[in-house]
Amino acid sequence: MDQASPSSTVDAAANHYGDDVAVVEYPFNEHVGDGLQWRRQAEWLSALLR
Repeated sequence: MDQASPSSTVDAAANHYGDDVAVVEYPFNEHVGDGLQWRRQAEWLSALLR
């Protein structure tokens, strides 16, 4: 589990935001990650700008 940003705090922030959000958990990435989130953001932005 990510000790810096536990999933419960991320879920609470997303619920408080109240708009359309997507929360994706990467259970084995800890806080550092491996670039997967960056790639997902780049794909999202690419699709948005089409």
